[in-house]
Amino acid sequence: EGLEFEQQDGVYVVTGYHGTDVDIIIPDTYNDVPVAIIGESCFEDSDIQSVTVGNNIEIIEDYAFRYASLLKDVSLPASLREIGTSCFRDCVSLKKVSFAKNCMLETIDDMAFDGCENLNAINLPDQLTYIRIRAFSGCTSLKSLEIPASVSCVNRDAFSGFTSEQKIIIHGSTEGWDNGSSTYVFDSEYATIDVSWNAGCDAEIIYKDSDFTSPSASGNATSEDIPTNKNSLLGTFDRIFGTNISSI
Repeated sequence: EGLEFEQQDGVYVVTGYHGTDVDIIIPDTYNDVPVAIIGESCFEDSDIQSVTVGNNIEIIEDYAFRYASLLKDVSLPASLREIGTSCFRDCVSLKKVSFAKNCMLETIDDMAFDGCENLNAINLPDQLTYIRIRAFSGCTSLKSLEIPASVSCVNRDAFSGFTSEQKIIIHGSTEGWDNGSSTYVFDSEYATIDVSWNAGCDAEIIYKDSDFTSPSASGNATSEDIPTNKNSLLGTFDRIFGTNISSI
């Protein structure tokens, strides 16, 4: 009750909400037609506290739940393929995001969870491929975040604001992830900006179950043996290779 729908291309889109319930259930169908999309800004700045998304939803469009400051709990279906730009941005009360088993999610777009400072539970689906710019920036309550091996692209600043008390556990290769720096001109002055996937991130990075290997005194040390932030990685390289590396 209170949900608004619009039919597009043979499916229904949730376009707005004007009800009083704070616990929302998005239906599987409306008028016997699949409900496949949660539309742009649909619940933006609303007072909802939880949402259970129906089993036919494939896309949650940009800004759908942005600034929903009371939202605490989100349950997402196996059918979901994309979470749009700034979808849950600044949902400051959001604590838990649950994905259904075998969720088909491929893309978490720019700033999707940016500013969700109380988010402490999210298990990313095994089909996930893209984590875009600042997707989890400022999610400082996550003790750890596991990146599945399916992820082939993580864009710059994806985890900016993470602290040294947090962990990012990577299952797979980081080849293809944003890495390096770019030079820009501001008022005729040149500035070099870090555009790496882990720019602004102080979390401990743990490479687990990946193809990366490093020689050590006891043989080949897999990445699982090297939990590291940038500073500890320098020390590890010094120990393994007998070098004195000052920066990476």
